Order: sequence, then structure tokens, then C-alpha cells
Amino acid sequence: MGLPFVVKAPLPRLRVLIAPDKFKGSLTSPEVAAAIARGLASALPKAKIAALPLADGGDGFVPIVTAALGGRLLKARNIPDALGRPRTVAYGWAARSRTAVLDVAGVCGIAALKADELDPLSASTRGLGLLARRMLKHGAKEILVGLGGSATNDGGMGFAAGLGYRFFDRSGKALSPSGGALVHIARIVPPSSLPACRFRAAVDVTNPLLGKLGATAVFGPQKGATARTLPLLEKGMKTLAAVAGAEAAVLPGAGAAGGLGYGLATFAGAKLENGFGLIAALTGLEKEIARADIVITGEGCLDPQTDGGKVPEGVRRLAAARGKPVYAFVGRTKGKIRGGYAGVFALLDIAADTRQAIAEAERLLARLAAERGHRLSAGLNG
Repeated sequence: MGLPFVVKAPLPRLRVLIAPDKFKGSLTSPEVAAAIARGLASALPKAKIAALPLADGGDGFVPIVTAALGGRLLKARNIPDALGRPRTVAYGWAARSRTAVLDVAGVCGIAALKADELDPLSASTRGLGLLARRMLKHGAKEILVGLGGSATNDGGMGFAAGLGYRFFDRSGKALSPSGGALVHIARIVPPSSLPACRFRAAVDVTNPLLGKLGATAVFGPQKGATARTLPLLEKGMKTLAAVAGAEAAVLPGAGAAGGLGYGLATFAGAKLENGFGLIAALTGLEKEIARADIVITGEGCLDPQTDGGKVPEGVRRLAAARGKPVYAFVGRTKGKIRGGYAGVFALLDIAADTRQAIAEAERLLARLAAERGHRLSAGLNG
């Protein structure tokens, strides 16, 4: 008799999930995912690679959430930016659920302004309120708003004005909404009526409205606030809370987008939600992680702020709960990074300098993924 014939079962294909955030200033999250996927495909040609671009409430929120809801991307014209200049902005509309998807970054974002235009005393979120009002007139039953990347510090005064709220000073003079106008508020008159609608605000920070950890103190300087204007802006936020109601001022995320979290909660009854958690639920991220052998995430800069609700940390936690190794592909690292990643690979590891890392991010990211790809499967096999 001959030896028994043994049939060896083929090894299962390695399944890789790529779930990154954007590289701010250079690549959108879909572009990041695509570049990593190209590089990995050359290093691991037999692997099954799935891409699930993510966001946390800032840039990229509208297209990602709209796609998850099965909606369409549309354009709205003549929407004021942070300084009141009309522009065309993108928003999402899911007809089946009558849900609109908006974001601060696309309407009154800091990226649309030049460095010498930053002025939190003049900047306003009125454009976002006007766009939300259009959605209400269109019959929206739910409005999702991504908070992140704003150029404003008006506590949502502008948003409320766009909805139809009116603000007056002590002499009864109507106020034009802005960060500098907050300190003059003495009376607020709500619109006669607003259509019933559920507002949900996606925040990527937990800061309250006021104080050392509040909107003005923490985020004001990056929006152009100075040692002279910071006290005035903080006083304005206190005035707004005193007149409109202080209940929402202490909510985690009330300080997001220059206090817009507070404004949405106070003037629209919005629920403030962790942006990553909201998007993870809408996109089915946990199910995708469960199917994967290896998970890859990333963002432009991996630093201590990442732990506060950013995409990489959210992905890492979900993957860790299922015992899946997580690798981070990033532009750079800064400061002390939380442990738990199986590996962290940065563009600055292979780029000549920061300028090249930004200008050639897509090519360098694909190259980095190709060069480091073999380490992923090696780590999985011990």
C-alpha cells in the first residue's frame, strides 16, 4: 500500500482593513486609504485589502457620513463663510430618512482663510445657521453637523442668527453676530417658530465652553486670538451663557468649534456626540474590524491630542477589544504617544523634510506602505 494521500488546505488570505483619518493639509481620508492600499498591494499581493475612510467631525465629515447614509452630495450657493463672503459649499442629503449632513469646516472653516485674515472677533457661524435653515425648509427631519476646523469663536451666536434668533444690546440695538459682539448681548429673541428637527453634533474634543480648558483659552490662539483679545472673547462667552442659559456650557464638547457645540445644544437642542463614535456606528466599523486580521489607521500627526477622541485612538481601542493588531501610518509623530500600536510608521521616516512630506504625501505614503508591508504579516505570525 502506498502512503496515505494528504490534502493540505490552502492558507486563508490575509485580511487587512485600512481605516484612517485625513492627513490635514495634504490628503483626504479616502486618498490616504487609497495610497496605503496601493503600497500594501505590492508588498502583500495575496492579501485581501478593504478600505474604510473615516473622520471625527472635521474635514471629510460630509462625504463620509453622506455615503454611509446612502445619500447624495449636493451644493449650496451663496452661503457666507466665517467673514461673511458668499461661497458655494457641499452638504449631504439622504432623501429616504430626510437627513441633512453639514460641517463647520466646509462653511466657516479656518482652512478657507489666509493667515492674515484670521479674526475671531469678526468671524461668525451665521453661514452654518443659514444652511441649516435651508435644510429645515427643505423638510429635513434630522441634521447631522460635524464640528471641527472652524475659524470662529462666537459660541454659536452666528448659527442661531442664521436660524432666525435675534440678539440685542442694552439699548435695544440689534447686534450682528460675531465673537466680538458676544460681550454686548443683553436680550435674545427666538424665531416665532422652527420646524421640528433632530440635531446631532459630532465633536472631536471634550472641552467645555468656559475656563482654562474652554473654547477660547484652548483654541482661540490658533484662530488669531491674541493676549489682548482673549479676555474679551472669554468675557463674551460668559455673557452669552448668562443670557442664553448656562446649562449646556459644561457639556463635554460645548467648547468645540469656538463654542458652537454650546450654541447647537442651546439654540437647536442638539445632542453632542463623539464624532468618531457616531461615524463608527454609521459605517459599521466594528464589524469590519471583526473580519480583519490586521487593522491599519492613521492621521497627519499622531500626538497626545490623538487620545482625546481622534480616529486613530478610536480604531486602536476597538481593534484591541477584539485582539487585532493595529498599525498607524502617519505624517509625523509629536510628543509622547500612547502605547498599544503594533507599529507606527511616519512619512518623515523616509521624507527629506516636512515640506516634502506634505507636498508628496500620496507618493510617499504608498512607498512607506510598500516598504513596511512585509512587517505586518511577519508580526501577525510572530
